[in-house]
Amino acid sequence: TGLSYGMGRLANGLIGPFIVALLFQSILTEERIPATVRVWFARLQMPVLRLALSEPELNAGDALGVDVDVKNISDRDGDEVVELYLNFPNVTGAPLRALRGFNRIHLKAGEQQHVKFNLDPRDLSYVNGDGDRLVGAGDYMVVVGGGQPGTQAPQAQARLTIRGEQKLPE
Repeated sequence: TGLSYGMGRLANGLIGPFIVALLFQSILTEERIPATVRVWFARLQMPVLRLALSEPELNAGDALGVDVDVKNISDRDGDEVVELYLNFPNVTGAPLRALRGFNRIHLKAGEQQHVKFNLDPRDLSYVNGDGDRLVGAGDYMVVVGGGQPGTQAPQAQARLTIRGEQKLPE
């Protein structure tokens, strides 16, 4: 399912049809992507310049605002999908991380753009070992960038502390 999701995501306009076909062929035949295509991808560089949380510490049940500035430092216009992941504390039932927001933007060469995410209490919650959805106390990490944390995608992170615990309705 990971392959079908990934290819569906690519085919939905994030990358042109030729590139999708080339990537799919490379996956099936285990061939490497041609150097000319790798160079094209490498030239679109859009690092996260600034990541700011509305509050670095919240009470369970409060909402969180996340402000991000992204800049295209390449010499080409391009699109970027700015993804926001929440890394959870090490708690039984909590995932390691979860995608909590994304926004596709178009940036001209050299252009900088501001992106804002608003996370409500449900976005900051997880389902614990007892099956209850709750916002739990602990230290979280907000990671924003062009891909999942742990990849080579440019990203920035900020620590978030949540005080207290709040059970949310199903």
